[in-house]
Amino acid sequence: MKKSIKYIPLFSFVSGGIIFISYYASKKFLPHPIPEFFTILIQYLLFNYFHFDGLLDFSDAFLSHKKNREDILKIMEDTKIGSFAVLVGVIYLLTKIELYQSLLPQNPKIIIFSFSAGRLGILASSFLFPKPAKSEGLGYIFLSAGRKIFFVPCIIFFSINFYFFPYETVLSTLSSAAIGFLSLRRINGLTGDVLGAICEISEIVFLTTNFAIKSVSPQF
Repeated sequence: MKKSIKYIPLFSFVSGGIIFISYYASKKFLPHPIPEFFTILIQYLLFNYFHFDGLLDFSDAFLSHKKNREDILKIMEDTKIGSFAVLVGVIYLLTKIELYQSLLPQNPKIIIFSFSAGRLGILASSFLFPKPAKSEGLGYIFLSAGRKIFFVPCIIFFSINFYFFPYETVLSTLSSAAIGFLSLRRINGLTGDVLGAICEISEIVFLTTNFAIKSVSPQF
């Protein structure tokens, strides 16, 4: 795990490139907005399924009335989908579809950088809050690599994304730090589900920021 973390930026941009190519190819043959739907399907089947599952579990646990750390962790471990997960999941996907339909036709490359923003969010929150909330699971294994291992990939990610999309990169990274801090306060650390939620939320913040900028100042 330790050795593979340093390759996350490379994996991310290659994976984002695959999603970009799938969109670009489908755009040649399919009318709008079918390519955007197809792109989301490819993204979640190949790369984001487990992160989205983490978002659903995170929503059920952190939006519940539970205050106790053990109760929150128990909800995240529950395989059943709750009402908060359904609500957040539906709103999230509808929002992402709308953002893809609005942004991709004008600037398809944004999908590469929004995808990488999610992975930057995971690395940034892991660097800032490298404390696992549990002593087992994928989150524990990932975070056990230690804070230092996350620093260089974070810098690489942030520098590249900031060069092309400065405002989006800053706000999406800040959102990941905010969720990491919330998790630290509520359950005394991070879990795999929390990291998955951070990935998804960082992506949507990146896209929403770009949409807002384009709406206010189309020349950007």
